[in-house]
Order: sequence, then C-alpha cells, then structure tokens
Amino acid sequence: STWGFKQGKMAQPLSTIPEANPAPINASKVSMKSIGQDTERGSQNPLDRQIPVLETTSVTVEVVGVFSLPDPWKMKAGEEDLNKYEVQCFGLKIEGGKLEPKQLTEEEKKAQEEAQSKGKKPPPTKVDKKKQEEEPSPEAKAKEEAEKKAKEEQEAKIKAEWDALDEETKFHKTKENIFKEPRMRFFKMNDKNEAIPSILTSELKESQLTLFEEYVNQECGCWIVLDKILPPEEEDSKKGKKAPPGKKQAQVDVEKPMRAKAWINFADLKKPGGIQSEQRLQFETVKLSPKIPAEGEAKEEPDKTFENAKTYIHIRISLSNPVNPVLPKEGIPKPSDLVKKKQPLPKYPVLKDASEMYNLQLKIAVEALAKEYLKILDKPLSSALPSAKDQSGAEKDPEKIKQLKKEDFVEELNRSGKYFLLKEKVKKAAVRIAKEKYSKETDSLKGVSKDKKDLLYSQLYTYLIDQMHLTINGLVNTKKQELHEDIVASKEIAKKENDQIINKLNRETYIQRYQRLFKEYYRAFDYATAEKYMVEILKLQERDIPSWVKYAKFAMKIGNAAKSEECLREALSIDMESFEVLLSLAATQITRKRYSEALVFIQAVLRSDFKNILANALASIMYKFQDKEAVMKKYFEVAKRQRMRELNLIPPIGTLKSQTPLLEPTRLLTDAEVDSIYFSLIDFLLSNKQVEMAEISLAFIQDKESVKYHMSLARAKFTNGAYAECLLSIEKLLLKEPRHQRALKYKGHCLLLLGKLKESEAAYLKAIRIIPPPKSYTLYERLGQSYIKMKMWPDAKVVFTKCCADPKVNTSNSWKKLGLSYLMLDDYENAEKALSQANLLDTSNAEVWGYLTLFCLREGSKKPPVPTKANYSKAIECFSRAVQIDFLNSSLMEKSPPHSPLTEDSKDKVIKCFVQSISASKDPTHKEKGEIIKIMKNITGVCPTSPLLQELIQVFDPYIPLQLEQSHFLS
Repeated sequence: STWGFKQGKMAQPLSTIPEANPAPINASKVSMKSIGQDTERGSQNPLDRQIPVLETTSVTVEVVGVFSLPDPWKMKAGEEDLNKYEVQCFGLKIEGGKLEPKQLTEEEKKAQEEAQSKGKKPPPTKVDKKKQEEEPSPEAKAKEEAEKKAKEEQEAKIKAEWDALDEETKFHKTKENIFKEPRMRFFKMNDKNEAIPSILTSELKESQLTLFEEYVNQECGCWIVLDKILPPEEEDSKKGKKAPPGKKQAQVDVEKPMRAKAWINFADLKKPGGIQSEQRLQFETVKLSPKIPAEGEAKEEPDKTFENAKTYIHIRISLSNPVNPVLPKEGIPKPSDLVKKKQPLPKYPVLKDASEMYNLQLKIAVEALAKEYLKILDKPLSSALPSAKDQSGAEKDPEKIKQLKKEDFVEELNRSGKYFLLKEKVKKAAVRIAKEKYSKETDSLKGVSKDKKDLLYSQLYTYLIDQMHLTINGLVNTKKQELHEDIVASKEIAKKENDQIINKLNRETYIQRYQRLFKEYYRAFDYATAEKYMVEILKLQERDIPSWVKYAKFAMKIGNAAKSEECLREALSIDMESFEVLLSLAATQITRKRYSEALVFIQAVLRSDFKNILANALASIMYKFQDKEAVMKKYFEVAKRQRMRELNLIPPIGTLKSQTPLLEPTRLLTDAEVDSIYFSLIDFLLSNKQVEMAEISLAFIQDKESVKYHMSLARAKFTNGAYAECLLSIEKLLLKEPRHQRALKYKGHCLLLLGKLKESEAAYLKAIRIIPPPKSYTLYERLGQSYIKMKMWPDAKVVFTKCCADPKVNTSNSWKKLGLSYLMLDDYENAEKALSQANLLDTSNAEVWGYLTLFCLREGSKKPPVPTKANYSKAIECFSRAVQIDFLNSSLMEKSPPHSPLTEDSKDKVIKCFVQSISASKDPTHKEKGEIIKIMKNITGVCPTSPLLQELIQVFDPYIPLQLEQSHFLS
C-alpha cells in the first residue's frame, strides 16, 4: 500500500523490480507490514478478529396452537376428522394437526350432570331436626365470612388484572382458554405410540441455511402456511357435491381444501446473537384455485374465512447458533485494516506569514512577465519602432533587435495595464509586511521624525529586496530547464514543446496520447515500451483508479503477480468500495493461498451486495480449496438463487411479502444455467488477466464439450502465451460451430504467432467474410502484418488503408505499415505521407525513423536503389534520430535479439560512419562503393545484428541486389 509516488518520483518500472517468490504464503504468519496494517494502531493482527462463517445451525419450531378457528372448523372439533392439517415455513413441514374441542369447567360439568338428572326423583333424605335447629358457631361464621371475603378479593384482583390488559391480550387469552374456545394443536407419535406435542428440530445447512439467512437478513421474515388437506378418496367425491336434505350447506363447505398464510417477523433473529422468537401471527385466506369469471359474469367475492374469524397461530422459534453472531468490540476486519486508505488531497495551505504572501505574489508576477515576454518574442516588431533592417536592407545586429523587442515588451506591458495589475498585487503584500513586521516599533508614521522615517523605509526596502532576490533565485533554480536563453531551449523543453505542438495537431491531450500509445505497443507485444507509457499515465493521474487497474492487468499479463497486487492495493487505497478491485485482490490472494485476506475482500463486497454472483462464486471456490464443502455449497447456493431471480423463477429480493407464498420454485436451474454462473466469474477473471484462477474455475464446469468452455479455455491459454494449446481448443470449438467468428479470430492470431502465415491469412479472411463483419481493429492489423511477412505488399496496402481510414483506430502502427507497403511498391509520394503521419502520431518510434531513412535513400531511384543528393541531409537526420532512440539495439523486431543499450560514444561513432557513407556516395565509383560497404560493416561491429544496418548496406551497394526476403528489418 505504500508503493507509488514518493517525493514526486514514480515507482521503478516492472522490468527493474525482481519477481516475488511465488511460494504459497500462510496468511496466519503474514507480518503486519505485509498486509498493509499500520503498526501504530496496535500489535493485534486484524485477521484474528475474523468470525467463522456459519456452516450449520439447528432450528426448533414449536407450534403452540392455532386459535380463533373458523366456525366450520369449530363444528368439526371433537368429531372424527380424516382431514390433514400441516404447517410449512422456510422449507420445514409440521404435520399432525388435530382440532380440539372446548373443554368444560367444573361448574359446567356439574350443571350438565344436573341437567341430565332432571326428571328423576331424588331419593328421600331424612332431616335431622336437632341439627336443623342448631345455629352455626361464631368460629364457623367467621371462617365462612373470611372465605367469602378472600374469594371476593381474588375475583376483584383477577378483574383488575384483566381490566389492565389491552384488547389484543384479552382476545388472545380468551381464545387460548381451552374452557372457552376450541383450538388446533399438532401432535406426533412417540416410541410408545403415544401422542405428544410436535416440536420439530431440524439442522439447516447448505441450501436450507442459505434460504433461511436470506429470509432473516434480507426479507426480515417469511410466510408460514397452514394447509387443510382432504383425504385422497374424498378429494374427488366432494367436488360438486350438494348438501343432502336436512343438512346445511356450511357443513359441506367445510369439506374442501383450504390454505391460510401469515407473515413471520424475524427481527429478533436478525439482531446480533438473536436465537429466540415467539409470535402470534394473524392468518390470511389464500384462494387455491381462483375462478376466472366468464364474460359478463360478476367477479367472485374474495374469501375472507380466516380474516373474519381472526384466526391466528402461536409459534416459537429457537436456534442453536445465531444467524448474525455478536461482533467483537473492535469490529470485523475490513479492507481498510489491510490497505491503508489514502488521504484526500490537501487543500491549499493558508498563508499565515506576510512574507509567504509576498513571495507568492512575486512568483506569480515573474511567471506572468515571462509568458508575456515569450509572446512578444514570437511577434514582429511594432510599427512604432525602427525596422529590423537598415536602409541598405541588411539585417541589423541581433543584440539591437533583442533590445528593440524588450522596449516593445515594456510598452505593451504598460499599455495593456497588466503592469499596474501586478504592481497592485505586490503592493498589497508589501503593505501587509510593513504593518505586521514593523507595527511593534510604531503604530503610525505621524509625529515620527524624518530620521526615523528614513530608517524605517530603508529597513523595509532592504527586507523586500532581499526577499525578492531569494524568491526569484529559487524560481529560476526550480524552472531553469523551462527558461529560454535568447531563443535556444534545453533539449527537454524543446521535446516538451514539440510534444505540445503534436498533441495540438492530433487534437488529443497528453493522457489520451499516452493511452493510445500504450494500447499500440501492448498489441504489438512490446511490453517494455507499453509499460513506459503506462508509467507516464500514472504520473499524470496518480489517483485514477482505472489507470491503476489497467497497470495491474498489464503486470498480470507479463507474469508479475506481486506488482499487480501492489497496483490493486494502490487502487483500493483510493476507493475502498470498488467491486472490481476488491474481487481482483481476492482472486490474487486465493491463488497465493492467503485465504484469510481473500475473505476480507470478498466479505466487503457481500456487505454491500450479498447476492453478488461473482463474489459468491469466488467464495465458493475458495472454500473448496479449504475442504469446507458445506460452506462452499452455501455460497454457491446464493449465486444460484440470484441467477434464478434473473430468470424470474423466484421473486426478487424485498418482494416476498407482497407475493403469494410459493412453497417450491417453478423449476430448478439446468446444468447449462449453473455453468453460466461459473462462466460469469471466468469472464471477469480473464478480463482482469487472472488466468490461473480462471483455469481453476473452468474445472467446475459440468459440460466440458460446450462452445463456451472451449472459448474460455482458449482465451486463458492465449493470455498465457500457450498458443499451440489455444489452437487445440479452438479447433475443437470449430468442429461444433465452424462459423464462430471470435474463434476464427483467435485461430488467426495463434497461427500468426506460430509462424503459419498462410493458414493465419485463411482464418482471418473467413472471420471477415462472416456477416456482420468483425469490428476488431486487432484482426485487420494482424492480417496486414501477415501480408507484410509474406511480402504481399498490395494486399498489405489494402488492409492498412482500411485501418487508417477509421478514425477510431487511427494508430501510428497502421500508418507505419501502410507507409512500408507503399515504400515496397515504389509509391514514394504516398509512402512519405503515411510515414509522416505515423511519425506525427508517435515521434518516439525508432522503427518509423528507420523506415524514413530508407525512404530518403530510395526515393526517385531505380533498382538497385541509389539515394538522390537532395535527400542526403534528411537521411542523416532520420538515421540520427533512430540511433538516439536506440533503434539499432532494440528488440522491437521478432528476429532481432536484444542487446544492451548503446553508449553515447557508440552512438556518435555509428552516426559519424553513416555520414561518411553518405559523403562518399555523392560521387560513387566502384572503389568508393567498396569503401562505403567497408565503413557500414564497421558499424555492424558495434551492433552486429542491426536489421537497419543490414538493409542500408544493401541500399548502398549497387552490386548487391535488394533481397527483401533476407531483410530482418522489413519483416
């Protein structure tokens, strides 16, 4: 996380950084520094605060009962009932529901017995007259009064408690009183064949646990369904049966299947550490088979059976492990614990000191004056001033012209008012210094003697002059490379000004130019030069996340996983919520077996989007590596459910409460749809050059003969540079789908890189002839490259003309190859235009300068080519630029082996020999030609395998035919 820009310097390029040790690293042994943790925060490793992922939990569901039953159900209570009653919720089913009738109290039993005994004469009883005449004793009376009073107090207390209850509680207590209302309870048979209350305990894991967590954390509840199911033999007999004579219709209506639903609120279980919930839930009627009214028929009234009866269920739920465990006091580890977040750019500091303000205004004034002076230098002399020529027409002394332009500058500065504006700004800063620095000595100049005034002015003047000298000297030392001495600029500034002119002509900024050149060299497999431009981009855009991600992909492409990880960490330090960066980092950590760190990045994504298919699929593969099958299946089930939502097989998240309860999805995912989840992850990994992780993911694909599988495998092999293996996968794909355009394109690339040019051409042409034709710039460019290698210059010209005609793919490489094609066809006019355009798009391309050298030596000649006198100086200039860019020892050409860069002395020697060759060729004789060849061969002693020098030797020797097939340079 500390890699990047320090003290205004860019980090060293990839080529200079040693490759990291690819050996697996144990995450538990990684030091605090290695994971980006600031040691000042504490010695505890943040990875130690990770909470294990919930693998399983046991859920216990107890249905206390269903109360306030509908009237038809009450009538059936106590009778023989063959119907089945069952409850379903979050995938669990509780069976064995029984209707229990209301029970009689002791008083009701006694009254019932008295009613039954009515009409029978009670046996005569003998009356004891003595006992009847005796009055109760005072003790008995007191006891009777006490009992009566206690009973009244108890009744009053019960009444007070009842009155204190709210209406809902009174309703529940009344309906749940077995002596007042019938109810439904659920039973199961034990080992002794005895009916006991049914309490269901089930272990939730994998798909069931995933579904339950979704209900708790996302939906915050789920539907509980009560079903009344008729016996199979009665199901058909009851359809359309009318009420028999003497029997009410309601008694027949009770014998039909019914369903009710209620919403369980999981707020108690969602809390950290929540494991228990007890609720009473009101039922709603669910119509099982809604009747579609015929045309003109009145709409059927909705069934409100359970709503009218206010039927509800009393349920208790408990868990062995909470869905959301209690978090540690310090919190779970976050990406910010592993990667230090980059602080926002500081605002401009407030200038507290008057001297700082004075220095700043001086810098502004000096820079403004310098810009104005440069403008005057570019303009002709003012008409009010003497002419630059004397009366004889001769040029005046340069010093006099310089002096005249200075006077013109002073006049323009005063006339425009810019001088007074700058003076006022500096004046304000000087006044502030006078007030702050000398206010302690005197508050006012009134009443001060002349000597003291002079002393004060003298001190202030001296101080301001000293500050001015310090400021201007510092400014000159800082920007001395940008300042002109007369009209001569330094090499660096001249190049910068030249780049500015080129950018203006190309209508692009520095960023756009560097991005274009990065793509060009990357496609040309010149990774060293591509990296150079990538570094330039990051110098200008230090906080641009896409640029860091692009650099990370580039590093992975060239096999430097450690540098790729550093780039990703740098991007993450800018934005801690970038899904692409987090998942790329997680994939990198998984391949390096740092599972704890990978989990931190994956969980950061899932906290923001728990249903993210890529994150869940990646987590699933990670836990597969750790042999945790249950957790693996759990995460993959989340990805599968999200794919089912995309296919409208299950309702979207957050809409479950508004949906009719679906006990089962309409259908499950097919094997191809399951594979599509992994393919989504593989496409993401390949786009980020995470080839190793992509190949691991391919092992999870079930259909390994599908077109998509072979295409993904081919992409992985191509990215790794295994072109023969890529070609094998492409051939298998084309057997299944011969006109697969993308496969044909990859086939052409592989054949070209394997040197099979004719076969490559055939594959490219077949891809182009498929309608619609491909829009791939790379395809056309590499087709043209194959034509150049086969020396098919007319075909190469056609292809590259098409490339250059498209403004979106207007690249230096296309113009360069087009110029070469024209050059080989002796079309020098168009060759010059094309090569000039290529040079304009990329002034640092040594190969273009080399082609321009050949153009200058061959223009207007006949075979054997002899350079014209007019192009000698141009050839020398182009050759010098090519040598300065180290073209002679560059490895841009496929057949040119790399060498160490030329020293300055070697460069001077090469250029000097080239100039001698040019001079000797002005009056060529057979002997002089031999001397030229000898000189040129001496140059090859400095760089023996230079393809440019081999070509130049052929150009200068009239007796050596131009053998293009032996020219490494032209290939």
